[in-house]
Amino acid sequence: MDETLQDLVQRRMAELGNVNGKPLSVKQVWERGGGGEAGEWSYETVRKIVHFGHQAIGDKIADTLATALDLPVSDVLRAAGQRPRLGRFVLPKRADRLTQSERVAVLTVIDAILAADKEERG
Repeated sequence: MDETLQDLVQRRMAELGNVNGKPLSVKQVWERGGGGEAGEWSYETVRKIVHFGHQAIGDKIADTLATALDLPVSDVLRAAGQRPRLGRFVLPKRADRLTQSERVAVLTVIDAILAADKEERG
């Protein structure tokens, strides 16, 4: 069975804990991610992930959680059941000739593909 986000976070909390075998606390994970200075990053989000298996995280939370737990963001995304990032998607030069409405259409198709994938994953 694949490791859930909750499993991954709890495992890393144990691995990063102190020498007495005590895992990191939710507060320590939150602080390692920047505490209140990290925008969307909240103590409550960390608590929900650790105690209730919350998985619906966005890119900013995934990035911050990866930093807090000293993990690659790809591990966090995989555990959260999300698509991996493949890097910046750059259109070919010929796409520069698209009109504004054609560009909106391309973005609408991209949004529809990502929404369908999100729906499939539950």
